[in-house]
Amino acid sequence: MSDQKPNVELNKEEDKLIVENNSVEDMQNGPKAVKKPSALLSFSFYLALTYILLIISIALVDGPWGIVFLIFLGPNLIAYAIATILTRVGIKKVNKTVLYTSAGFYLLSGLLAFDPDWQMFRVFPYLSLVLVLIGIFLTKDTSN
Repeated sequence: MSDQKPNVELNKEEDKLIVENNSVEDMQNGPKAVKKPSALLSFSFYLALTYILLIISIALVDGPWGIVFLIFLGPNLIAYAIATILTRVGIKKVNKTVLYTSAGFYLLSGLLAFDPDWQMFRVFPYLSLVLVLIGIFLTKDTSN
């Protein structure tokens, strides 16, 4: 069966080249190259999602002071949320450009936690930045 040649037809209406291969082996094997993102990227995404939910839930429990807390950390959390969304999109599409943009937003998020007394809010953005950068280097790109 491997000696069969593909049937080639020229469709005049659409000017496309149609190639049909009747080999059963190709249908059973499925796609030859499957590109998967790094597991480190998924871990980074879920860690970031947990951090966002933790900060928002703590702020909501605190009442009025929690709202002030969220206003103070607003720029940091907005950049962190954008980076988290971009990380998820980059994981789904396995696109390094989106993942590099996500890493840039994680860096921006760390820089936007600017008060010296609140240094602990820089830990998670920088940790996520490192995890995403390592995950990018472990991921094969599918974009052309």
